Amino acid sequence: MTILHIAPTPFFSDRGCHIRILGELRALQENGLNVVLTTYHLGKDAENVNIYRTIRIPWYNKISVGGSIHNLYMDFFLLIESVKAVLKHKPSVIHGHLHEGALIAKFVSWLTSFGKTPVVFDVQGSLTGELITHGVLRNSGFLNKLFLFLEKIICHLPNYVVCSSKSNYEFIINEMKVPANRVSELIDGIYSNYFKDQNNDKLRKSLKIKNEKILIYSGSLLPSKGIKEFINAIPKILHNYNNVKVIIVGYPVANVKHMAEKLNIINSIIFLGRVDFFELPDYLSIADIAVDPKVDIAGEGSGKIINYMGAGLPIVCFDSQNNHNFLAENGVFARSGDSDDLADKILSLLNDYKTADRLGRLNKERANEFFSWNVKGKDLIHIYNKIIRFQKLFFYFSPIILPNLI
Repeated sequence: MTILHIAPTPFFSDRGCHIRILGELRALQENGLNVVLTTYHLGKDAENVNIYRTIRIPWYNKISVGGSIHNLYMDFFLLIESVKAVLKHKPSVIHGHLHEGALIAKFVSWLTSFGKTPVVFDVQGSLTGELITHGVLRNSGFLNKLFLFLEKIICHLPNYVVCSSKSNYEFIINEMKVPANRVSELIDGIYSNYFKDQNNDKLRKSLKIKNEKILIYSGSLLPSKGIKEFINAIPKILHNYNNVKVIIVGYPVANVKHMAEKLNIINSIIFLGRVDFFELPDYLSIADIAVDPKVDIAGEGSGKIINYMGAGLPIVCFDSQNNHNFLAENGVFARSGDSDDLADKILSLLNDYKTADRLGRLNKERANEFFSWNVKGKDLIHIYNKIIRFQKLFFYFSPIILPNLI
């Protein structure tokens, strides 16, 4: 079976959306499927993944998170590349990532098979919610209603929807009104052999870290990821526990550095900027506590929590349904959006090594048991087989049923 994945993004870049896409591709390959990916001209190639890229646009070099007016014509070129890929590989299913990917996938199905090739929509958050958190839309008004309307249309176009989080799953059913029998939750997973036992004294030395406790955050440094709340928590942490270093992995760095300078905490933070995803385990291996300060507004999952769990780290995060789904009762949950409480929860672990160690071990066990991409690949294949069977039955009986209905 061949599956075409459409990713309207500069794949592969070191960020959560791409990590999920790569995880699905690898999982399908490990389960014997042939996968093909169409994406923008930017990004790193992934080993053993058959990638078709759009024509190169010299002036378009954006790989950071967030939309752009250029996406309009980039998605048109992606549509063309996807049609070519379908004609060459004749996939059994077209799997569109993000809202633009779902829309392109449906157009491609219509253009190449009159809609016979089933389409899966891989949703990682509310389109309107993301535009609000990125400051593109306000939380009310005509534009907000217009995008909600467009989002609802997109959600109803595919044959099936897979969601990266529980809250997004409920949003798709309750707010977008997609029938529950066409929706599944497929939370992010971890790669086999991604985390290995390693001794990174050399890495600590290169970062000029001696015996300090290490807090780590990895991910985008945009406001929607809660980085401001984390930075605002650090002064209180340092005031009450001065033997600590903070490692921040991600980009863009400039605004966050400016915040740290204003709070006079810059010397306690190591900004690593962009780090190759496959080098991330090295940095996680030297950390004592991981932090995820994302506030659940757009319904996005948080793949970084899975990586923290796989690395055997105790995790401090805000109290949300998504985070409880990942961590069960093994997380340390602060009041949502409250930097002061976030600091208190981090301090509680810094002062209680036994609890921190126990939570880290429980997180690693839970990650290996419930969040393996290999297992999730089997779930995805089950969805593919289900919609392929339904589509065949629909087009077999439609010449008989439709004339009678008309």
